[in-house]
Amino acid sequence: MGESGFTQIPSAAAAVVQFAAAPGALATNPSTTATAGSNVTNGNLLVVFAWTSTITSYNTPTGTGACNGIVYTAVGSLSHRMLVWTAPIGSTSSCSVTVSANTSGQSSMVGIIYELKNVTTTGLLSSYGATGSCNSCTGQSITTVSANTLCIILIAEGGSNTVTSPSPFTFDINQLNTKSDYEGAGNFLQVSTGTFTPTWTTTGGPSFDTVSLGFPHS
Repeated sequence: MGESGFTQIPSAAAAVVQFAAAPGALATNPSTTATAGSNVTNGNLLVVFAWTSTITSYNTPTGTGACNGIVYTAVGSLSHRMLVWTAPIGSTSSCSVTVSANTSGQSSMVGIIYELKNVTTTGLLSSYGATGSCNSCTGQSITTVSANTLCIILIAEGGSNTVTSPSPFTFDINQLNTKSDYEGAGNFLQVSTGTFTPTWTTTGGPSFDTVSLGFPHS
């Protein structure tokens, strides 16, 4: 706390460096690759998200460049057709990441990557879930226990939906992939401790699968 009584944002705040979405896939045992637009940086954190319309299991992500040979650690376990991994980046170079799944039949797939800086996975918060049919939709809540926690929300749905009015987060990705699956991702810096509850609006009453993550400041 500063002298004014307000929580201060550190000069080297937790932040999103870049993000990228894979083109998607529609196949039995699908895979898809997301490529960072710029070199990733040694010491930053890679976050990988995968969703499939049907799922038996996920394979550990694989990568090229700086994202090859790093340790991908699952955040929790497969839930609501989704899984997230984190990996510390050990060099500065280009980066592509491939996510793949084992399915019993044809399945569509979403893949998203983030590069974050000034965060730690110690005390990482995560909550997987589904909205149920909604037009005014509420994602998974997480309650932060440290100031300046970087909250990331990831959303997927196997339909051609338009999503608007994100709160309190800002969309980084809000689109259909090449197979017309909806994919959304956004971030919000929770400066003070408290509960992060993402909301958004849509039409037609779809049900979204979603995960909220909270990365403490390092």
